Amino acid sequence: MDAKVVERARQEGFPPPPPRVGCPVVDLHTHLAGPQPPRWARRLPGVRRLAHWAGWREDPDRQLLAAAWAYGVRHVVGIGGLQAGRHGRGAEPCVHLAVPVSWEAWGDPKGFAEENLRLLDEAARAGVRIVKLWMAPRLRDRLPPPPPTVDAQALDPVFAFVERWEMALLVHVADPDRWFATRYADSARYGRKEDHHRALERRLARHRNVLFQAAHMGGDPEHLDHLDRLLRDHPNLVLDTAGTRWMVRELGRDPTRSRAFFERWHDRIGFGTDQVVVREPEPHRYALRYWVHRIFWETDLRLPLPLEDPDAGQPVLQGIALPPWVLESLYWKTPRRLLASAGLLGGGT
Repeated sequence: MDAKVVERARQEGFPPPPPRVGCPVVDLHTHLAGPQPPRWARRLPGVRRLAHWAGWREDPDRQLLAAAWAYGVRHVVGIGGLQAGRHGRGAEPCVHLAVPVSWEAWGDPKGFAEENLRLLDEAARAGVRIVKLWMAPRLRDRLPPPPPTVDAQALDPVFAFVERWEMALLVHVADPDRWFATRYADSARYGRKEDHHRALERRLARHRNVLFQAAHMGGDPEHLDHLDRLLRDHPNLVLDTAGTRWMVRELGRDPTRSRAFFERWHDRIGFGTDQVVVREPEPHRYALRYWVHRIFWETDLRLPLPLEDPDAGQPVLQGIALPPWVLESLYWKTPRRLLASAGLLGGGT
């Protein structure tokens, strides 16, 4: 492994390596913060209210969007509330909001439906066309019974709304295998990984007219044979590549097999990073992650991963060198088609 490549990139602030393709890039999975009160106002409730009333704002999303633009990203799906909405301002990507389902009223089916239908109606009328459904097993630690599942009856009104408005659905359904062996070892509480995927399949079958974007390679990059079957059986399913450490760790284990999978399903996988905006980011936080993705997808380099990975021991960045025609589908053609299905971009290729 050539650590000098990583150190040189770090010293230079992780500038974009030369791209292998010239198409625009769509990042289908980021987390935005929206305007925030200034630092000095955050810990003083009265001053915080004054800052809100006076329109004093900081823009924590700006650094992420600037890094995205430098890496050729021209459209971003940003998960966040309506306050995070923005149009492309000069040298930054166009943001397409994905509004998350609220879990505050879980346990009260009537209240849960009313709260979310109000939220989604407001979002839809503001032009939002993507809904985020976060169903990670650890959600069960935060909610009263019954345990939430993708096919839960309480979610039926949400899916009916999504289908009626012809929206897309971004769903997080599962986490890494090793988490199910450790933090989710209590299967009676958290369910088994296959249980979560079966619930997703039941929902996919019930809503053939809804396009599902399953985050983090469907939550199962460890098992490409399983993803083969999911994609074959459910034509309304698209995967995204969000999750920098997870994707690098699992897909980099066998570059040849991973590359063949992406070639086989090039029109069903879209690029995503899972970048998360933080208020006080460390230097080059966002550029670093885009740099890792470019090296991983576009080269066959084997480097030390310049990110800590508590699930990987000594983390390695092993590129899988996708061919240009697959990169064009990953970065642009598939994401564009997904956004077009929700009325956000023109279709075509």
